[in-house]
Amino acid sequence: MGLFLDNTAEVPAELIESEVFNAIKGGERRIEVSSDYQHIVSVGRAIKKAVAERIITRKSLFIGLHVAAHLKFVGENSLATFTTQVLNGFLALGVETVDMLTAQRPIEYNQGMLAASMSLCATWQKMVELIKKDKIRFIGILDWKPNHIVKILEIIDSPPQILFLRDDNEPGIKFCQQNGLNYFHFEVIRTENAENEE
Repeated sequence: MGLFLDNTAEVPAELIESEVFNAIKGGERRIEVSSDYQHIVSVGRAIKKAVAERIITRKSLFIGLHVAAHLKFVGENSLATFTTQVLNGFLALGVETVDMLTAQRPIEYNQGMLAASMSLCATWQKMVELIKKDKIRFIGILDWKPNHIVKILEIIDSPPQILFLRDDNEPGIKFCQQNGLNYFHFEVIRTENAENEE
């Protein structure tokens, strides 16, 4: 099934590290985390500890890194922003490679579709470049809306290797079904605190 860590800023770092370590010790071999979540460093420490204690090797662990596809920046600035987030994720996890990299749902700003398209193109091209450098095995998108998916399909030869959609992303799910795109959907379980923050 895998261990996906949502943003749990209210949970102590030591507890996150302990829980992830125990999950690995108990047999978990798939871990997914977002680069901009505070607990990513704790996840990295747990992985490092498990490797040091010879519970696992790096190759036996499947690591997924999700990075936000910000559309606030255009062209080179978008590329630099995305690259920085990816590198920060690698550093926080203490790894040189990850098995899967996805660009999370694009964060839109009032800049027009042309600028947004340029940002998405720059993001995707960077992901392809990282595959060619053997830094990543698989690339994909996470919870994009139809207008963003269309833009990516215009610049790539085949659908993304991995396409994740939240169960409440009805437009995205409907678009994939209508266009014959394979996707995985996941349920978002929210705590009472998380619901109050929105």
